[in-house]
Amino acid sequence: MEHVIETPGPRLPVRALRRIRLTRRKAPEQKRWRRSPLARLFSGVFALINRVVPWHRLPRPLGVLNLIALRGTMREHNLHDTSKLPSRAHSAPPPLTPEQLVRRSPDGTYNDVSNPRMGCVGARFGRNIPLERAWPEAEPGLLEPSPRIVSNQLMARETFVPARSLNLMAAAWIQFMVHDWFDHGTPRKGNEFRVPLDTARGDDWHQSPMLIRRT
Repeated sequence: MEHVIETPGPRLPVRALRRIRLTRRKAPEQKRWRRSPLARLFSGVFALINRVVPWHRLPRPLGVLNLIALRGTMREHNLHDTSKLPSRAHSAPPPLTPEQLVRRSPDGTYNDVSNPRMGCVGARFGRNIPLERAWPEAEPGLLEPSPRIVSNQLMARETFVPARSLNLMAAAWIQFMVHDWFDHGTPRKGNEFRVPLDTARGDDWHQSPMLIRRT
């Protein structure tokens, strides 16, 4: 099955569209997580309330319950299970202890007692896109459209935009979180992405092609 997505080229008139062909590929069969009817009713009640009053405007006890309802809704409809994909071998989690019902374990097991390995050390992150719609694209299709052109023409700032609601501590905190959560492994030399420069539009990056280490 073939899908056609039309995306505008960088800095081009709307009529000048690029056509990128995507072929749907078969993905591992997924079993979607489903809540109980009572849990869905619980979330539905708060969804109606939130049409009038957002969760952060509710009294604190109701606001906490509202967050629980939102978490369940997002987990069911916004996350896709990746546990069936190939991964590193993991041993079975240890038996549940009474302490794990009131405290977090060092390796993160039993954060959810119904799914002991969810969110633990070495577990895959859930995806926001169905697995059948995500696959490793091969080169040269991976570089079309060029990430360098996208960066320069669509994402580059032409003027300074002050961040009036953040301070420098935010950057340090984000770096801490990302490097604490993810392990990209050690990139191998000679296995880089080779991104061509957009010299026709004056791209003067010091390296041509630009080499990006693979994770």
